[in-house]
Amino acid sequence: MELLWGMRVPRVTLDDQTSSEPRYKRIFVPCPHCNALHDSRIWSTKTGLAFGNWFGLYCKNCGHIIPCLMNIGTLAILVGTFPLWGWFKNKLKAKWLQMQPKRYQDIDLESVMLEYKGKNWI
Repeated sequence: MELLWGMRVPRVTLDDQTSSEPRYKRIFVPCPHCNALHDSRIWSTKTGLAFGNWFGLYCKNCGHIIPCLMNIGTLAILVGTFPLWGWFKNKLKAKWLQMQPKRYQDIDLESVMLEYKGKNWI
């Protein structure tokens, strides 16, 4: 998932234990650069931002990258193939960062909330 589609998991997630809301509404992702708390639903498939996060999750407030976990298998593949893609990493990352603000322009979390309304979870 990480290598092919760029689906990432943030290193730090916060769960609001004081709220009585469903769990999907209580999970937040902090940005270590600007200390902003992002609703985790931003990176759902309904918003179109679940995939394409090869370098990490993008913070729309400060424009930096939120660090993510990496699978040991992904790490092994990246280390083994570094001579093939290592030369282009900085150029690819710069191009990826340039495209991110446009992707995050029109995020509608209300449509994501409607998807789960009325469903029971076990």
